[in-house]
Amino acid sequence: MNRDEALAVLDARLERYPRRPHAELAEMLGNQGCDEVVATSGAAYQIEVDIVWDGKPGGDLRVMGGIDDGGLSFFSPLSQSFVMSTDGTIR
Repeated sequence: MNRDEALAVLDARLERYPRRPHAELAEMLGNQGCDEVVATSGAAYQIEVDIVWDGKPGGDLRVMGGIDDGGLSFFSPLSQSFVMSTDGTIR
């Protein structure tokens, strides 16, 4: 798996979430599904995104994404995450 390419693909997928309001993300709690994406190199990657409370319900949200190539990287996928506070601040 090309690490740089995979992280770029994952970042592109995750970039849509910080644009949404906290309340909208809260309505999306849970697993957002697993999709297969083909990168410009032709490599196929599987991406999974989850939204969970980061601490107590009604508070900050953590959006987590993982990516692998379906091979042995499945056991140790690359991941990225961010936290959105109730006021929409990203950290």
